[in-house]
Amino acid sequence: MPEAERFCLGGYWLDREPKSPHWLRCWYDPRTRKVRRKSLATRDLEEAKVRLAAFVLDDPAKPADDPDAVLLLVCLKHYWQTWSDLRPRPENARRPGELLLDFLGDDAVVGDLTKARQEAFMRWLVQKHEHAVATISRHLSVINAALRRAMETHEFQDDAGRLVKRRLLTDRPKIHYQTKTIAQVVGLPEPEPREGRPSLAQLGRFIDQIKSEALFRYTLLALNTWARPEAVCDLDPARQFDAEMNRLNLNPPGRLQTKKYRPIIPVTDCLAGWLAVWPPEGRLVANARTLKQAAPEAAPGFAYRPVDSVRRGFEETRQRAKVQAITRYSLRHLLASRASNDPSVPDKEVDIWLGHVRPGSRSGRWYRHYEPDYLLRAKQFTDAFMVELQKHCKRSLFAPADPADYRPLIYQKGKRKP
Repeated sequence: MPEAERFCLGGYWLDREPKSPHWLRCWYDPRTRKVRRKSLATRDLEEAKVRLAAFVLDDPAKPADDPDAVLLLVCLKHYWQTWSDLRPRPENARRPGELLLDFLGDDAVVGDLTKARQEAFMRWLVQKHEHAVATISRHLSVINAALRRAMETHEFQDDAGRLVKRRLLTDRPKIHYQTKTIAQVVGLPEPEPREGRPSLAQLGRFIDQIKSEALFRYTLLALNTWARPEAVCDLDPARQFDAEMNRLNLNPPGRLQTKKYRPIIPVTDCLAGWLAVWPPEGRLVANARTLKQAAPEAAPGFAYRPVDSVRRGFEETRQRAKVQAITRYSLRHLLASRASNDPSVPDKEVDIWLGHVRPGSRSGRWYRHYEPDYLLRAKQFTDAFMVELQKHCKRSLFAPADPADYRPLIYQKGKRKP
């Protein structure tokens, strides 16, 4: 590329390889005495200039600056790389930033986030993406967290492996993420309280209409563990079930605990029967398919494909059962509500089982779950609930005594609606 056409900034310049359409960030490395290159993942020259500028301005040695002098992209990138990308589901934090940059432009500075621009962003999310008030509130709360982190000093390793201290902003604009404010701006109602509790008759109708093995297993696991949807779908007995102590660790090994704490709970009698029937390895929430056998007289086998979500199955089953009060979270809410109103179950056991508090003192919480009476009353309540629920179900909620007698629901792949 002719020297006159090069875009240079801070010792870096743009260039392209003959066989690649993407622009490259180039710089001279005095240690190796070579020109080094790294793709900017864009074919557009103007966008490549913005990305190069964002990289050069994102200098760890640079002191904190005024909001009008700091690119919003730099603050978001700092938040992603030093915090959200290291947490579960990093896409939940990247999506709000990408939407905001799509609205304001990659060259926007933090000072552009005036109240008027924020309100325009809210209306844009409704008009273009049909987002609800609660969704907009979550997006803006992530932006607020990114700017708050940009004002704090953090230590992290840069691309060269050096430990550096970083503080980007001296001040930040106020982010209006309250649902009441957003509802007034976009002209939509505020989020309503979470759905009410389904009756046992409604829950029984729902279970009888389940057509897939994954949803049937999910429902039984959710009722016996009171766990959140993601925790239920992650369950793998080979990694999380302690058969000797009859304990189930809802947090898989290697997963970092978050504010949504996943506790260790005792296995109910109902669930223990199913764990003896279901395959001991692999995630439990899985659809079944018939496994062809070489010998005709051989007993049929089954192959299982784990699923990450049962949202679609819930919607379809709800329609068949004509019950709108049941969602994935309503199972957890139902058990928690009934247990809280049962005088035989201490409130502390309810809180520990739900993951709202951790058991015992800081020094003893790792050993409390080994005690025989650990969450015993909550366990007994759950088993009694399953017995009561069985009266409203035609389908058995309890595993057969002989595992060979169990036949999973074969997943029938239906045609998607246009």
